[in-house]
Amino acid sequence: MWGDAHYSQKTVAYGFLPTEIAKDGLEVEIEVLGMRLKAKMYTETLFDPQAERMMG
Repeated sequence: MWGDAHYSQKTVAYGFLPTEIAKDGLEVEIEVLGMRLKAKMYTETLFDPQAERMMG
């Protein structure tokens, strides 16, 4: 699954990686609709990581 995350100004894709290689900032290639694209793994939320907007 992938799409635009408007508040973070990024395109987001969900995928699976083996836990032994998964780390913040890991750069990989993913395939989307037959195209290979560069991707970077983020382990924290891209927008409002302290949930300040949600808490008011």
